[in-house]
Amino acid sequence: KCHFYCLKSSAKDAKKSHFLKFPSDAKAQNPISKLLRKLLLRSLQTNSVSALQKYKGFAELTLADRRILTHDTYIFKFALPEPDLVMGTDVSNHIRLNYFVPKHDHDDEFLIRKKYTPTSPVDMKGFVELPIKIYRPEENPLFPEGGALTPYLEKLELGAKIMADGPYKRVQYFGDGYFKINGQFHHKKHVGLVVG
Repeated sequence: KCHFYCLKSSAKDAKKSHFLKFPSDAKAQNPISKLLRKLLLRSLQTNSVSALQKYKGFAELTLADRRILTHDTYIFKFALPEPDLVMGTDVSNHIRLNYFVPKHDHDDEFLIRKKYTPTSPVDMKGFVELPIKIYRPEENPLFPEGGALTPYLEKLELGAKIMADGPYKRVQYFGDGYFKINGQFHHKKHVGLVVG
């Protein structure tokens, strides 16, 4: 047996509906918890417009703040193009930053693209926060030349702009053990996490 839930997307896109199919748990009286329903409604039925949706997968971000977490890690806070927009990522999604290395650093300007996972609430309006570890040149013997992008991010001045695209979401987590992996829904009783 399966349970079906129909959730409409944003108010401006009310013609579209999302039909979500979750396998029922024979041992559970309530196969989908209040927490799961809340997360689904927040991510699919929110009235907030997504920056990535409005700008067709791309959004110009402006560096608003950079907070130090450790000697080599920052929280980068980027402002979205409009204050009423949300980024458009769910739990475990990530976005890709696109940065053009200036010509004065190299013979030719070239594009660097790296993916990062937001840690800000999915319904945060106007901003998105990314924790990023900086790989500086000649600091780590495993990376003698430093990271491809992070040394440039560390030097970004407040107000600098950078283009982002996404969301990338091979794995989505909705809470209460429910996942969507490569387009298929799964329910897991035990989840193990490895953090590096």
